[in-house]
Amino acid sequence: MAHLRAALINILVLLLVFGQLVFSFVDIKVSAESKEKQSTQTENDFIDLGTPIQTAQTIDAVYGQENGTNVVYTTVTGSASSGDWAKFNVIDIDNEKLLGSYPLDGASNSWTHVITPDGRVFIGASKKMFVYDPVKRSY
Repeated sequence: MAHLRAALINILVLLLVFGQLVFSFVDIKVSAESKEKQSTQTENDFIDLGTPIQTAQTIDAVYGQENGTNVVYTTVTGSASSGDWAKFNVIDIDNEKLLGSYPLDGASNSWTHVITPDGRVFIGASKKMFVYDPVKRSY
């Protein structure tokens, strides 16, 4: 189990570092392009790009197996104000693949996950409780 935890930590660190690098590069490029266009833009030139990106967090995780595959179950926070609900994720640890992502309707975050002996995952989220069934691959 310590090996799985170390692998997950490494994956999360890589995602955070990679994300910071990508977003800082995009920000620099967008800033340079914006300065070039500022003098010629009018109000009609602007495009609504949607809701701003909010800070996404994973607060808790549990580890298990689905069909012999080592997995981590975790939830990424959403934004209640924009209706972007938290997403429960099933991640293949060994192959570093997202196996499933399920929106938790009406919940903007999740504060705990508990795995039962039969493999079900109870998700405590915003004033709600969800139960993920790995056999049905749904909640």
